[in-house]
Amino acid sequence: MDVEIDLEWLKKLFEEYDGVEHNG
Repeated sequence: MDVEIDLEWLKKLFEEYDGVEHNG
């Protein structure tokens, strides 16, 4: 697994989580 892909996945997850927290 490449670090770049991991970073992108983490970034997407963070963005989604942040959005959910704000919406909640």
